[in-house]
Order: sequence, then structure tokens, then C-alpha cells
Amino acid sequence: MVKPICDSLFLGRVRSIIRARNRPAPFYMHEALSPAPGLAEPAGGFALPGNFQIVSSGQPRTPACLSQLRKRLGGTVTQTTPRDALACLRQNNLPDVFILTLTGADETDEEQLRVISTLRANATARHCGILVLQTQPHPVAAAHALDLGADDLMQHGFDTEELVLRLEGLLKRKQQGDTIRRDVDARLREAVFDPLTGMYNRRHALSEVARLAVRMRHKGLPLAVMLVDIDHFKRVNDAFGHASGDAVLVETARRLKSCLRPLDVAGRIGGEEFLLVLPGITEDEAAQMAKRICRAYRTTPFTIPASVQPIHTTISIGLCIAQPEDSPPLGTSQSAQALAARLIDRADQALYSAKHGGRDRVGLIRSAA
Repeated sequence: MVKPICDSLFLGRVRSIIRARNRPAPFYMHEALSPAPGLAEPAGGFALPGNFQIVSSGQPRTPACLSQLRKRLGGTVTQTTPRDALACLRQNNLPDVFILTLTGADETDEEQLRVISTLRANATARHCGILVLQTQPHPVAAAHALDLGADDLMQHGFDTEELVLRLEGLLKRKQQGDTIRRDVDARLREAVFDPLTGMYNRRHALSEVARLAVRMRHKGLPLAVMLVDIDHFKRVNDAFGHASGDAVLVETARRLKSCLRPLDVAGRIGGEEFLLVLPGITEDEAAQMAKRICRAYRTTPFTIPASVQPIHTTISIGLCIAQPEDSPPLGTSQSAQALAARLIDRADQALYSAKHGGRDRVGLIRSAA
């Protein structure tokens, strides 16, 4: 900052730095999500080229000026108006960093400041970097821009050397944030979905049983729970290898999901065991669906990597129907979880009955009580 320092601008910069410092903190609050310590190699010099957009209400920059910036930054530099910049939000075509120019004219500067507010309120644009460039110093407007969400500020006009340094810093910060968000999204997905089949994993599938049991109890509707097990699956692994076994699991998951309605829930809860939860379905409808699944599975062969000829296999299904009157009122999460556990236990008994009766069939238990 250039002396003399304006107090309001100084405090605006401090607040902006604190926001930048705290922005990625929630992702690393838990030790398991923090980067693993160790003897890492030094970071390489390669960086993805950035996309920069100058937003100006006045005269456009000369082609030579834009060309110089592109050469120094190694990325894309374009220029647009505030209206066109906001149109990019609808097209989902956003730069990494916006450069907003303030000329000191109240009307045009107010339009630029509204762009900052709009960008920060947008779900996708709020992660873009914003640099405010003033053609002449105006501490109050600069502090206001920082408080609205601008990441950085240049008060003394267009200086290529300084602008390049500041844009490189904003680009690095933005790319680091993108990496953190992708990592967190991947970890959240792993916490919910089975990585092989794309179905819900055991933990989430069981919680869905409890949630739907409560919902159907309140609506006075039945709930069907199916446990699906691939018959003699170990023989597939032993005869053709685990890659072929995985192919059968993936195709099984696809076939099961294709038979379900949008509101139904499907999960993989064991090696070759799947859970299907069907809310608001009658006993006859659920039994007919289970029989159709068994029949389609039996008659449609599987193509696997280790065999030229398709192979045939079968499934057994344990079906349990919970009627609203089967359980007492659910007042706590513990009672909902208890009902869910009882439902799955009864479906497991029905599955055991189907296995004991010769496999490739549906076992049914009519009450969850």
C-alpha cells in the first residue's frame, strides 16, 4: 500500500485477507481431510494457463495491451462490458479471474460494484477471482469494493508488471481452491457411494431404510425391503477371476437399478449382496417385481472378460413388507433405526429361506413385527 494510508481502505484490505485466509479452512478442519505430511517432492513449475476477463464500461484496451498481457500470463485475456460479463453466468462460461475497472465516474463505478455483488452471490461464479483496477485513487470506493468481495486491488491505473503479478497470485489461489473442492467432493462421494457399482454403500443404504420407514409410517403406506444375493458368486471368481466377478457385480447393479422407480433406493451392502427399498408399494406389486427381476436375471447371460461365451447365473431375493400398523409410533431416531434393523433382519430371514429352498427364487415375509 502506498502512503499516506487511508484507514478505511487499510481495514478493508485486512478484512479481505482474513476472508481469503478462512475460505478453505472448513475443508481441512478434520484431521482426516488435511493433506498428509511427509517427504513430498517440491512443487513443479507447471501451471495451467488461466482465463482472464477485463470488465470495463469505458474505452476498450488496445489490442497491443491485451496481447502483452496474454504473452506475460500465458493464458486467455478478453475484454467485455458489465452486461456481457453477467451474461456469462447464464452460459456457464466463466473466466478464472475478473478484472473490474473503476474510472471514478459514479454511475459506471456503481454498475461495476453491482457486478462484484452478483458474482459473489452466484453459486458457480463466487469462486472466481476478482481484481479491482482503479484508473485514479479513490479509497472509499476501493474499500467498498473489497467489502463486497473483491480479492485484490490496484489503485494507480494500468501497470503491466504489477497487474501480471497480482493476476498470477489470484489464479494460483483460485486453482488451489478448485483442487480442494474437487478433493472434498470426491471424499463425500466415497462416503456415500460404492466405488465399484455406483450404488449407495452399506452405511448410507441402511440410513435410507430408517428414513423411508419413518416417512411411510407417517403417511400410512407400506414399505418393501428386498435383499438380493447372487447365487454361487464365489464360483464366478474362482473360475474366471476377480475382474470377471467385478463385471458381474457392475452389471447386476445396472440391472437392478433399471427395474426401480425414481423414488426407490438401491445399495450394495456386501460382497455380492444388494439392498432394495421400495416405499409405498403393495405386497403383490413387490412380489411380482421380485419375480420379474429373478426371471430377467436368469434368462439374460453375462459377458465377462475371461470368457468368450457369456455365462449364466441366478439370484435369490428375500422380501419383507412392513405395514404401517406393524410398528409403534416412531418418536426418535433410535426407534427408526430399530425398525430399519428389524426390517433388514426379516428380509435376511426371507433370503435364507429362498436359498434353503433351492435358490433362484423369492422368499417372502409379510410382517416386520
